[in-house]
Amino acid sequence: MDGNLLLAADIMYKNWGNANFWKDIYKDQWIFSMGAQLTDGPWEWRAGYGYADDPTREKTKGLSQLANVCSGLPDRCTAIPSGNSAAGIAVTEYLMAAQAEVIYRHRFTAGFGYKGFLAPFLDLDTHVARQFSEDRDYGKQLLVP
Repeated sequence: MDGNLLLAADIMYKNWGNANFWKDIYKDQWIFSMGAQLTDGPWEWRAGYGYADDPTREKTKGLSQLANVCSGLPDRCTAIPSGNSAAGIAVTEYLMAAQAEVIYRHRFTAGFGYKGFLAPFLDLDTHVARQFSEDRDYGKQLLVP
């Protein structure tokens, strides 16, 4: 392609097991990404795809480091209110759901750029991305002693 085609790939490993705070909630994760960019004069056309494992655990190990978040609270750390329920939800389930951005199994991106847009020193770059829907129920987590 006369040097106008750029192909790239990334492999990333997230070692959640060594993160003291998160190791009770997440398991280690692999992420794979690949993309291409075609340059045609001042235009650049891009597309990419990525895949990531779901790092959330089916069963949480407990609250070793999360105990600091829950100190002085009732058993299972049910201090975060859930609707009209006084009991609330367990903090571990809440954190797993609140940090759901780590789950993006399949994603697709496309974009374009234009060199010298409006002025020689001003470039235009834009993209769109689509993260495919995932369903995950965090309300039925079981604590493993």
